[in-house]
This record gives sequence, structure tokens and C-alpha cells, in this order.
Amino acid sequence: MDKNRSRALIFAGEYSELRALNHNYIAYAPNPSSAAELAGTLTKDKGVASIELCGGTGLGWISAVRSVVEDDIPVGLVTYPFEVLIDIAKLKERYQSTANQTEEKEVFIILDEHADPQTDRIEERYEGGQVTYVAVSDTLQAVRLASKVAEDGATLIELYGGFDFETADTIHEVTNGDVPIGIATFGFYAGFGFPDKS
Repeated sequence: MDKNRSRALIFAGEYSELRALNHNYIAYAPNPSSAAELAGTLTKDKGVASIELCGGTGLGWISAVRSVVEDDIPVGLVTYPFEVLIDIAKLKERYQSTANQTEEKEVFIILDEHADPQTDRIEERYEGGQVTYVAVSDTLQAVRLASKVAEDGATLIELYGGFDFETADTIHEVTNGDVPIGIATFGFYAGFGFPDKS
């Protein structure tokens, strides 16, 4: 992927919305078809180099987005390793429960070599808690940030922008396994340096 081109992150949300974070895009979509429509805008009008879908979406979402962008750019999906699956299942249960008393603190870390984590951030409150998007310029900043937000009670950390599995493992270690960690990954069919899907 061209590091000088922006990327887009699509999150499950109540309505469609698009906003900028540094030179990247944060998008919200209520369903797969809305995500696909946003993907079309992001590729045609904004020229993004990749799209990454949050862990609250799913395979139907990635299929819908890929039907629009085809093999023009890679499309990734946040996945979770085996050791955090129980915590992710509990998080999903809390989201679906009307009696949830836990205040969620979700942190989404975006790797972007042009970023300043002090200023390239978006913090929002919602009915069930708060969400923070932070762009960092390198993996060391990401590890330090993850350690700090874990101490502050983060209930979820997701990694975007090309993190490697070794960094994700380091973050899992520095957070003592207390926070489920997800990482955006790309399927082998993406067609960018991987074997052809035919």
C-alpha cells in the first residue's frame, strides 16, 4: 500500500457518517449496504489506498464492501486471537443487553507515520461509554498508548493501519491480557502481493 495515500476505517454505527482524522477517514455505517456505499465514496472521491472494517462488523460487511471496490484496493477486517474470544463474546453480550451497567472504553489505534498522537485523536461519548480514535506514528507509541489506556480501564483495543502480529502480541503482553486486542487483517484473496484467487 502507498504510505502517502490515506486509508479508511469503517465502523458499525447507527447512521452513515464520514469524518477525517489526520489524512485518514473514519466512517460509520448502520449495515453492510451502507458500508458498501461509503466504500464507493471513499475510493472514487477520496482515493483511499485501503479500507479496514471494525470488529463490530463481519463477513457480510466485507463481502458488500469488496463487491464495490473489487480488487482495486485491499479490504481488511479486525479479527481477534483465540485468547481473547471469551472477552469479545462478553463485550458483544453487553452491547446487546438493555441492562448493561458496564461503561465501555473502546480505543482504536491507527498506525500513520505522519501522526501526532497528542493532536490526531477523536474522543466521543455515547450512551454506553466512550470511544477514542488515536493515530500514532510508530509501533512504540502504540505500545505505550495501549499500556496507558489499559491502566485507565480500556475495555477494547483495536489496531489499524498495518500493525504486525508481533506488535499486537507485545500490546497483549503489556496490557497483561486484561484488554481484548483486535487487529485488522487482510485475506489472501486481496491480490496485493498474495497468490491470485483463481
